[in-house]
Amino acid sequence: MDDIKSKEITSDMLEYRDYRIDEVGSVDGLTDLCICNGSVDTYDTNVEYLFLNDKLVSGGYDMDIDDSNYEDICDGISEKYGNPDIEKSSTGWGGCSMWIDDSQNVILVSEMLGLLYFQNDESIIDLFSESLEKFHEIDIDRELQKAGDGYVGY
Repeated sequence: MDDIKSKEITSDMLEYRDYRIDEVGSVDGLTDLCICNGSVDTYDTNVEYLFLNDKLVSGGYDMDIDDSNYEDICDGISEKYGNPDIEKSSTGWGGCSMWIDDSQNVILVSEMLGLLYFQNDESIIDLFSESLEKFHEIDIDRELQKAGDGYVGY
C-alpha cells in the first residue's frame, strides 16, 4: 500500500479533495484508496485500489460505462488478454464481460460495476459476488471453479 500511495499521491494533493483512504467496514483489514479525477485511456474516472492487510488485491476505475463505450473498453482489454471468458448481454443492468486468468484472477467490464480487477481471494470474491449475481446473473464462485477445471466460457 505504501508503494502505491507514494507513486499516486503527490505533495500538492489534498485528502478528501484529490484522494481518500477509507476502511471498508464489510471486510476486516480491507482499505480503499481512491484517486479522484484520474483517467484511463481517454476516459475520466476515479481510480480505486483495494488493499487487504496492506496487500493490493483489487483495483478498478469508477467510470461510466454504457452502450457508447462498452465495446471500446472490452476491445482494449481483449487486445492484451484475448477474448473474454464470459460475456453476458444485459439483464436490465447493461452488459458484462469477464476475463479469468490461470490463477483465477478476474478482469471485469460491467455497465453497472465499472472496470475492475480482483484477485482470487475469498474475501474479495465475497465482496463482489452479490453484485455480480444481482446485476449480471453471474455466480462468480461457480465460474471460478469452472475456470479452475480448464473450462472456458459458456
